[in-house]
Amino acid sequence: MIDPSDLEYKETKKILDGRKKLNSFFLELTNWINKQYSVNAINIFYTKIDQNRKPMLQIVFKKEKDYKSFTEKGSIYANKKTEKEIILKFKEILKKNRNIEYQTKSIYIFFTCFESVAKIEANNLIKKNEIKKLTKELNNPDLWYIEKNFETPIFFFYTKAQKSNFIALKQNKIYKKKYFKLIKKYDKYNCISYENFETYFDSKENFENNHNGNWLHYLK
Repeated sequence: MIDPSDLEYKETKKILDGRKKLNSFFLELTNWINKQYSVNAINIFYTKIDQNRKPMLQIVFKKEKDYKSFTEKGSIYANKKTEKEIILKFKEILKKNRNIEYQTKSIYIFFTCFESVAKIEANNLIKKNEIKKLTKELNNPDLWYIEKNFETPIFFFYTKAQKSNFIALKQNKIYKKKYFKLIKKYDKYNCISYENFETYFDSKENFENNHNGNWLHYLK
């Protein structure tokens, strides 16, 4: 789950909106995870992938801090200890309920985060005319362009010197506050806080000289 168009993200929104409920197996497992580890798991998907049809549980946490606590540092892969504990609990739940639907041989877990995708969606919902209005409000002749860029907007100045001077004057916090106010209008699931929201600053000079003026190259 990395994009607002992903099925897992859309289905998880239904859970949060009250339009869908977890089945009894997954509800019991999420309740156990949340109590056992003091986190907020909100959805679970069971799928079989690769040529061997190996089963996978995708567990969705609402907050990024919870997601990070269940993955290896600097990695997207599950922490082996907690993965083992959750798999054992899942098998216990299935056995207790005489499950015949879910296979658990060679099962593994993949953790994902709702918050990071919700931030992208909120930023995507900001309209072009709102960006134009913000640019006009900032009233800075050194500012060339504002790129929404997934969940982290980038303010481009014309030159590197202009960008450096802007940061030296500590004006970046003002820009962050103004954009934060704008993006919060679209934060339906309350995933964006001032603390977890970031803004970047760059220059047209860098964009053209080091990325050939190519957005695909710059944003990859």
